[in-house]
Amino acid sequence: MWEVNLELLHHQGKALRRCGRLHEALTCFQKLLEIRPEWHATCLQIAHMGTQKEADDPIKMAGAHAMQTLVDRVIEAPWDLPLRVSLASVARLRSYRKVANETVSNTEQVRALADVIALSALEGLDQFYEAYLSFTSIFAYQHPEICVALAEGLPEILATPPELVDKGQWSSACESLGNTAAAAGSAGKTDLRDRITAAGVAFATALGSKPGIRSFDARAVAKMLLFARMPAEALDVIMKIPSEALNRDHWLLYRKAEAELGVHKLEDGLSTAERALALAKDDKKGLERIASYYELLSKCHEALGATDAAIAQTEAALESC
Repeated sequence: MWEVNLELLHHQGKALRRCGRLHEALTCFQKLLEIRPEWHATCLQIAHMGTQKEADDPIKMAGAHAMQTLVDRVIEAPWDLPLRVSLASVARLRSYRKVANETVSNTEQVRALADVIALSALEGLDQFYEAYLSFTSIFAYQHPEICVALAEGLPEILATPPELVDKGQWSSACESLGNTAAAAGSAGKTDLRDRITAAGVAFATALGSKPGIRSFDARAVAKMLLFARMPAEALDVIMKIPSEALNRDHWLLYRKAEAELGVHKLEDGLSTAERALALAKDDKKGLERIASYYELLSKCHEALGATDAAIAQTEAALESC
């Protein structure tokens, strides 16, 4: 009976979290963890809560603490956690940049997280691509060799067609394969890069052909197609998004400007890039990557032959790094 009450307390916390009553949910979860600190799924609920739109600073701090606890346990004692919880923890990690950045500096810890990804692929867990996307988004730049080794060790992810993967995972598959292809290219493994790119394009094509594609999914498709040097196809997918939604999404406008440059619509590309920069300046998350927007503007000016303007935008990019 006592265990049943604990389960009910966990589910009460989940229900409160889903209703946006976050402080009440946190109280439930913390009370439960005092009794059962080994209930990692409860810790994961707190980490999830810290990323919700309604989360205030205390909830975000509790979420960050929970995420750090989960990452530490995944790295130090992965056998103590259910694999689904470990995988979900990796998937959630990219929402906690400070925790992620601390992990980036430790190669052995990155390898430990890669082992979780590899094991989940072997087990065939549905959330594999979500965790794989998070992992490659965080670690592909500074640890490309680990991301490449992961792809080399899992040839089945390159051979699995979209129709054998849950449609809800297509966006994550598309972007994670793009990240891995870029890492393979950086490592000089062009044959592997091309095979990963082909796998990513298959998911991008399948996702891009879905009716009523969302802005978020269109970003992933466009990113993959642009990497594959298919700007016309990327632009076709982007233009499926209603103009009202498109013109307030700076992430997607960034990709649209890249695609317009790729099909030599240079004036359109410059105008789109300027709009993307203006919107990104008003977005906290956009400001974290604002240097890329200045760099894109520099490319637009350079393509138009405006060398002085291109240099000025490059200088702005460097200053904002």
